[in-house]
Amino acid sequence: MDISAVSFWRRVNGLIKARKTRQEDVARECGISYQTFRGWVCRKTFPGADDAYRIAQALGATVEHLVFGNDCDESEQVATEMELERSLAIIYDTIRDVNMAIVLLEKALRRMNGGAEQPAA
Repeated sequence: MDISAVSFWRRVNGLIKARKTRQEDVARECGISYQTFRGWVCRKTFPGADDAYRIAQALGATVEHLVFGNDCDESEQVATEMELERSLAIIYDTIRDVNMAIVLLEKALRRMNGGAEQPAA
C-alpha cells in the first residue's frame, strides 16, 4: 500500500486524464483556486481532508482510492461511465439536430415545389 502525496496526485491526474478534463476544471468544480491546487501538486503535498473529499467527489472516486489506491477499478469505471454518458448525450443532441435539419429541409423543398409532396429518398 503506497501512502504518499506523489501517489495521491498520480491517481488524481490519472482520473483527470480518464475524464478528459483538466486540473483547472477540477479545481473550479471543487471551489479551490487553481493556484492552490497546482501548488499541492508541485510541492507534492496532501490537501486537507475537506479538499481531498471534494476532489474525490469531482472525479467520481473515493478519498480512500486517492490516498491508498483501493477500489481502483471501481473509481476508474465511474470515470469511464461518466465520459460515456457525456459522449452519449453529445450523440443524442447531434442526432436531434440532424433530424431537425431534415424536417426543415423537407419543408423548404415543399415550399419551393409549391407544396407538392416529394417522394421519400
